[in-house]
Amino acid sequence: MTTAIHSILTSVLGAAAALMLVAAPVQARTTMPHLSPNKTEGTVNCASSTCHGSITPWDGSHVLQNEYTTWVRMDKHTRAYQVLLNDTSKRIAKNLGLSEGAHKAKICLDCHAHNPTGARGERFVQSEGIGCEGCHGPSEKWIGPHTVEGRTHAENVADGLYPTAKPVEQARLCLSCHFGDDSRFVTHRIMGAGHPRISFEIKTFTAIEPAHWKVDADYIQRKGNYDPLRVWAIGQAIAAQQILDTVSDPKRRDGLFPELVAFDCHACHHAMSDKRWNARLGIGPGRVRLNDSNLLMLRAIVRAIDPVRRPRSTARCGRCTSRCRPARSQPARPKSTWSRICRPRSKACCPSSNRPASRRRPCGVSCWR
Repeated sequence: MTTAIHSILTSVLGAAAALMLVAAPVQARTTMPHLSPNKTEGTVNCASSTCHGSITPWDGSHVLQNEYTTWVRMDKHTRAYQVLLNDTSKRIAKNLGLSEGAHKAKICLDCHAHNPTGARGERFVQSEGIGCEGCHGPSEKWIGPHTVEGRTHAENVADGLYPTAKPVEQARLCLSCHFGDDSRFVTHRIMGAGHPRISFEIKTFTAIEPAHWKVDADYIQRKGNYDPLRVWAIGQAIAAQQILDTVSDPKRRDGLFPELVAFDCHACHHAMSDKRWNARLGIGPGRVRLNDSNLLMLRAIVRAIDPVRRPRSTARCGRCTSRCRPARSQPARPKSTWSRICRPRSKACCPSSNRPASRRRPCGVSCWR
């Protein structure tokens, strides 16, 4: 991510953080489950009726104990791999020249199954789709200790359990497949081959997913409070970051072109006979528009929670999108100039989540030059 784009995004997020919408300290990223060096042991290890395979929830347990049952009976993640065997996937694989088929191609398995880079145990079955370890992390180091009485959630996380209860980490994990990141990505070429358009909003998808957890007093004590508004706002922020990462990452260019999946599909996908252009969007005809829906939502969040920062955040969001569609008289900026457009005044952009809101320090980032 270039310094310029990072500065703009951090500036917008800083205002939200000051009011507890994005309250997370700057820290090293948690390793994604599919990139973990730990061994994936297999979903079957969670399926016992005395573990997470109970038919009904248990009384007196700090977890429901029927998580596996809910997943295998109701969760669409279990059918993600089977999708790769249908006629649509076969056509996509053929269009992409994947001779091995979609069900064996890495670019498909990365999101339609748990496709770990680490070792795989003898009980691991990839055709189960997105199994327990696809979201909760390879269980080699934590599956035994996590059943010990008195074991804390923090200790399990230290042993490789992915912290899905943390909104930032949850958003990063979900969006790594439901949009993509630098390790797995649904490119414009894949969509051109027939893949459906990616459409995702984390709070909506969380609400419609059959829940295999319950936010109660015990959950809050072990993992922290659950704030739906905060989850939604962070989801918008991480989605915006992923869009901007895609635009600024030179490794994701397609020849002379940027990765077009980050742009507005409808800017190009309509018949030439459809003379529908108008000046409503404030840009000239024939120019590709950035898919800036998440940035616009972030701007709305900042407007609502911090009117003082509203003019600056509005300007920064506007300038960010304008860099992706420069005026005809403005030459395109080479990547080397992005780092000179905006420089942060302070590295301490995100306040600690342990501080009260009144003591949180907003982000100090200079404006575009």
